[in-house]
Amino acid sequence: MSKEKVVSFFRKKILRDFNKASLFWIVFWTLVSIILYLVLVYVRKSTWYDAQSVVGLLLICMSTFATVLRFGFFNNYSKSYKNWRISSENKMRRENHLEELEFVNDDKLKSERKRKSLIPILLGFITGILLILITLPYLNFAK
Repeated sequence: MSKEKVVSFFRKKILRDFNKASLFWIVFWTLVSIILYLVLVYVRKSTWYDAQSVVGLLLICMSTFATVLRFGFFNNYSKSYKNWRISSENKMRRENHLEELEFVNDDKLKSERKRKSLIPILLGFITGILLILITLPYLNFAK
């Protein structure tokens, strides 16, 4: 593969629309992970490798859940929930003589999913796996 193909694949499939919201969520979950680690080590008096493995597993679980949501496995639920909210809001808008909102369709949801970046999800997977790999030699499975 040439360098241009790799860069093109990265931009089209992974980077996509990397914006301030993506950066915010990366920073937010980093801070939550650090706080969880510190609470486990200093408050619960866990060993560093136990706390690190818990944080790593949590990052992998969150990334898996984000992947499921991003691929649209809950698409029907999401569409019906958003349409239900829009219909209830439209009732209030009709009473106040405001313009009604249009309902969500599949094309709108697909375009929204395709636009979002996969960097936060991949970063969560990679960080979680690295944390688990670092702690594996210290974990004692036979107790």
